[in-house]
Amino acid sequence: MSNHRTTIVGSEGAWQAKCSCKTHSAITPHRWEAEDWNLSHLRAVDRARAHLQPRTPSLKDQRDWYLKQAALATEPSLKRQWQMLADSLDHRIGPDPHDTPMF
Repeated sequence: MSNHRTTIVGSEGAWQAKCSCKTHSAITPHRWEAEDWNLSHLRAVDRARAHLQPRTPSLKDQRDWYLKQAALATEPSLKRQWQMLADSLDHRIGPDPHDTPMF
C-alpha cells in the first residue's frame, strides 16, 4: 500500500477528497463521488509504484549474466567458476520444453 493518506472533508452538498500528496478532487455534491476519487487516486498511485519497482531477474537472466562473465574472464580458473555457476542454474532451470528427449 502507498504512503498516501486520503481524507474526505466537507458537509452536505459540498464534499472534497484530499490526499497527503497535496492533490484533491473537485468539490462534489455527493460524498460517494469523493470516495470514488479516493479509491481511483490510490489505485493510480499503486500502479505507478508497481511500474517503478525494479524487476527481479529470473534464473535465466542470472544464468546469461554468468555466461557473459565467463566469456569476459581472462583467467581459466575464473572462467571455470563462472561456468560452474551457470551450469548449476541450468540444472535448476531444467530442460527446455522445446528440446526433444533422447529416449
